[in-house]
Amino acid sequence: MIWNTLKTKLNSGNIIRYHTCPHIGNGQNVAEHTWKAMAIMVSLYEPIDYGKALLYLLFHDVAEIEFGDLPATTKWDYPRLAKNLNTLERTFEEKLGLPVYYDDLTEKEHRISKICDLLELIIHSKKQINIGNCYAKATYNKGISKIQELYSTYPEYTPVKKLLEEIQNEQT
Repeated sequence: MIWNTLKTKLNSGNIIRYHTCPHIGNGQNVAEHTWKAMAIMVSLYEPIDYGKALLYLLFHDVAEIEFGDLPATTKWDYPRLAKNLNTLERTFEEKLGLPVYYDDLTEKEHRISKICDLLELIIHSKKQINIGNCYAKATYNKGISKIQELYSTYPEYTPVKKLLEEIQNEQT
């Protein structure tokens, strides 16, 4: 039983993201996305600020091995679908015995984990744009709008604002 659970967690890293949007290269898998989101977190925030959020971020997309990767943009456009999917994913995560759930986080940890998840989407989309993928522009723009809409009024947004300015002003 331990091996099957561990195998599921490990194999979830192989799930390909952005399957509904053309990519240059092999695309991005969950393992790459997760590592980058965690690297963003530890680069922008102090450990005392993110607490359990780092551990949550490690496993936040494991359920995609069961349900696939529904694009963030689709979840934003269809909130009822996103809510139902979250319920299903939570049930699957409980079955795997994941150590930290979204509900276990403080409000600040919630914001930081979601900010880092979104920042990774923005940075990945920017990379795709920089190498010539015009299809990534919609995701990039929607990601920037969403992060500003949801988090610009919170103190955790302070390092994000500067980072986004640098990303947007970067010369390709």
